[in-house]
Amino acid sequence: MTDPVQKLKQTKRGNEITTDYVVLGSAVIDDPKSNPGVNFTQNITGYFSTTTIGTDQYAKATRYEAQYTLHDGNLLKFTDAVFNARTEGRTPSGQNYFNQQNPTTISPVNWGQTYVKIPSWDYVNISGSGYCGGILTTKYTARSSSGTLVSTVGLGTP
Repeated sequence: MTDPVQKLKQTKRGNEITTDYVVLGSAVIDDPKSNPGVNFTQNITGYFSTTTIGTDQYAKATRYEAQYTLHDGNLLKFTDAVFNARTEGRTPSGQNYFNQQNPTTISPVNWGQTYVKIPSWDYVNISGSGYCGGILTTKYTARSSSGTLVSTVGLGTP
């Protein structure tokens, strides 16, 4: 299995160190014995940048990608899929961003297509209670079963 967190690059400017990461959140539904119609994977990938200013750690998301992979389409139907980006916390300038969100309903889901979000929000302090992240929530039915699958990526405390 691939490491779900990969460091892309690190730069230093004076006392400030900035590091870019990619984080993968994946969920697989595969239950061939009880319901062979439920067999798909959903992935959410987050690209994040972190910076240290003094003793505080700040982070921001620069890009999110969501994708579905169908393994067996036997009677599988999505009833709702929501792709959301969210950030909250104190910025380096001291400004507060609480519950900034960007939810998008995906309908219909196109297998293999990459859905992209590019947030423009500032860095938030993740040393305390700040957070930036993405979530992919999918409700589905297959034969007589229904369920919800959630995949998340993020930095800080949600």
